[in-house]
Amino acid sequence: MTRLSRSLLFFLGVAGVCSASPGALLTPASPSPRSLETRSRSGFLSFPIQQTQRDKPRVSRRQVDDISAPLFNVSYVGYLIELSIGTPGQSVKVAIDTGSDELWVNPDCNDRELLATQRQECLANGRYNAARSTTSSTDKVIGPPTETIQYGIGSVEMEYTTDNIAFPGSDIELDSVQFAIATETDDLNEGILGLSFGNGTNLVYPNLVDELFAQNITDSKAFSVGLGALGSESSGVLIFGGIDTKKYTGDLIMNEIQGPQFARDIHRYYLNLDSIGIDRNGRTATYSGSSAVVVLDTGASFSYFPDSVLRAMASDIGGRYSANAGLYLVPCSLLEQDGTFDFKFESGVVKIPIRDMIIQDTQAQACALAADKELAGSGIDMLLGDSFLRSVYVVFDQTTGTIGMAPYVDCGSNEQPLPATGAKGMKGECDPASSKQDKDNAAGGRLVASYASVWAGVVVGLLGLALV
Repeated sequence: MTRLSRSLLFFLGVAGVCSASPGALLTPASPSPRSLETRSRSGFLSFPIQQTQRDKPRVSRRQVDDISAPLFNVSYVGYLIELSIGTPGQSVKVAIDTGSDELWVNPDCNDRELLATQRQECLANGRYNAARSTTSSTDKVIGPPTETIQYGIGSVEMEYTTDNIAFPGSDIELDSVQFAIATETDDLNEGILGLSFGNGTNLVYPNLVDELFAQNITDSKAFSVGLGALGSESSGVLIFGGIDTKKYTGDLIMNEIQGPQFARDIHRYYLNLDSIGIDRNGRTATYSGSSAVVVLDTGASFSYFPDSVLRAMASDIGGRYSANAGLYLVPCSLLEQDGTFDFKFESGVVKIPIRDMIIQDTQAQACALAADKELAGSGIDMLLGDSFLRSVYVVFDQTTGTIGMAPYVDCGSNEQPLPATGAKGMKGECDPASSKQDKDNAAGGRLVASYASVWAGVVVGLLGLALV
């Protein structure tokens, strides 16, 4: 259906979180405020990540090549950045996604599948009109002029164009960037900024990550992401070509990005995972069958594990499966307890607080593990989404072929360019001893009362989700 096999493009809630605050092992008691302006210095470009609230969870699917696989994207929060497209500039907000590789704009805000509030959000995100831009052109488009992407729920028909893209708050402008304009969408209310591999790997044209490097804005095809605290409009950050050493603590665990894993697969942010274990109440254990090649995807709300691993994880925290909810229900007391799920990669262990992987509704007094079974039929064994990534600061580096991770902590801001040799050795400046995690603001968070209606029958209809 496309020029090259498509990436793990998810429907969206792009980074919908369903629960959440910051998290790694530790978070500061008082995160520093951050300007909502884009920042640029020599060698890097920094965006504030803006959170947008959703009205209800939505069942959706993630597409892998021509295969549709179930994915429950609970879209309470989306992560957006602002672009200025064309001449004169037209402001458009798009959702960031490390699981896809293309930029497209202009979802149909009048789609009858959207709620009234979703239509309002859609319109508020801005529109791009090529006819109003003096620098828009279809003559420079590389590859087919159109494309249709079909999702399990939702679809988009697109036409490619090129235009200049600038970044509000900076004097940087990219010339003649290729992207797509949606001509028709179904059940999609945000454009997407794909951050995965582009020209020569997944695409026949350069994407935004490629263009930032090619036009000498960044020194490498690298970027770093800290999703930030739930409910904070200014704590999250996306830095192309740079890193903020006051958004994490300790050393970055550096791992090599792995290549395609199955027939017709494409390049993704794959890492080798040696094992998953638990460290709770003085007991440690490692789960059989947890060694896998995993995908890191900021666009997925949940994380996805082999069924046997998921059952063992849930059992160890008192979980029981609800067929109606399609999730494991767990005691809400976990939000007040210590303990970690330990992810052992080739070069080190990432410890994710168990409470950060729990979702809760305060009115319903019900909680669930923000994880599900692996994407059946997708060829992907394991996916680490926001329930994992909220707890870490991540450096994605296509140039060095590495991904670096460290516990997310917000102790201020010290943004600096990433060297072409990568982030290895760039130690986080935050002091974990002075950044004790606030359990009332744990990554599992609490769903606000206005969402209680989606919990049908409290336990039975947890999150209003059903198996597809």
